[in-house]
Amino acid sequence: MGEGKGRKRQRLRGWSGVWEDLRLGWPSLVLGHHIFNLMSFVWRQIIEERDRWPLWLPVAFGFGIGLYFAFPVEPDRMTLLGLFLLSLGVVMCLSLYQSIWDHRFPQMGYAVYLLSILALLVSAGLVAGKVRSDFVAAPRLVKETGPLNVTGTIVSAAKQENGSWKFVLAPTAMERIDASALPKFIRLSARQKDLALTPGDTITALAVVMPPPGPVSPRAFDFARQAYFAQIGGVGYTLSRPDTLHTRDHGVW
Repeated sequence: MGEGKGRKRQRLRGWSGVWEDLRLGWPSLVLGHHIFNLMSFVWRQIIEERDRWPLWLPVAFGFGIGLYFAFPVEPDRMTLLGLFLLSLGVVMCLSLYQSIWDHRFPQMGYAVYLLSILALLVSAGLVAGKVRSDFVAAPRLVKETGPLNVTGTIVSAAKQENGSWKFVLAPTAMERIDASALPKFIRLSARQKDLALTPGDTITALAVVMPPPGPVSPRAFDFARQAYFAQIGGVGYTLSRPDTLHTRDHGVW
């Protein structure tokens, strides 16, 4: 008799436990239902906008480039290339067997196919950012070099409102710096008055040159990044008046 009551009590406890699980899990079920309805609505909108899908292709490509610059460390070239080839292989397989998934799983097939194309474009943007970074890579100064003689050809020059000059120089020689470590370009400022700096002229001057500075605060303008892609490997200022060693022949025109 006591054993029967024990079994009945155990069954009642079991049913109450199931009810308790349903009561506690009900909000999750409702939330999942709403999420499913939201995803279905979004997917229907995406399908209705299929004529405008090509407009999102450059967006995905640009997102990949932006993602490359968001990496805290420089990504490996082969890793990015592997991601691109993997995405390309998935897109090619889906394209070859489109008739199969289009017949059996039309909705899911379109979703996977669209996502694979977006992944391909994002990976292509990553590879493009890496290729561009490697293409413009040039020697850069790693520390400040105190007064030294700099000789080079003026690439561009601009006179400021206060009478000073800012110019970009392609150095051919820098004192105490090996020829293989010469930056491709350096940007200098000259505060000496009555200067006439012309692009193409070869000059020499005593200058202080340092690495391009980074941002002064978090999320501020990063001049070092801009200088990297402009192949400017150093910035500084002249201490002496630049002397012109050779004047470019501007010709008749």
